[in-house]
Amino acid sequence: MAANKSQQERLEEFASIIGNRDKEIGMLQSMLSEASENRSKQDNQLMELANLQKYMSGLRQQVAGTEFAQPTKQQVGDTVSLAQELERVQQAYTKAQSQLSELEFRLQELTSKNLLLQQQVSRMAALESMLAALEKEGKL
Repeated sequence: MAANKSQQERLEEFASIIGNRDKEIGMLQSMLSEASENRSKQDNQLMELANLQKYMSGLRQQVAGTEFAQPTKQQVGDTVSLAQELERVQQAYTKAQSQLSELEFRLQELTSKNLLLQQQVSRMAALESMLAALEKEGKL
């Protein structure tokens, strides 16, 4: 009867360990999903930044082209409009770069947390394996 009680306690302990491990696996999966989502956002922002850079380059060329021509009132107005548009795009570009930096920092944090959790899961698996081996040998 004492042996049965001891075995029952060990089974409950194992069930608890397995439950904890399942929770950690779920947390890892959630973190991985969040990291993937952040990576996707980062990729989208990188594409947006590249597009903004191309657009800014085109605006700069237009502004430079209008500076060399004999300016008329219309051209001066166009140049001012282009300069304002360039300023607006540069502000959007700066904001996008800031957001990208924030996402990269968050991704690095999540990657670090994920690595730590994977190490803990590996340690738990090693301990469970050792425990199972000891049980097989009848030492527990």
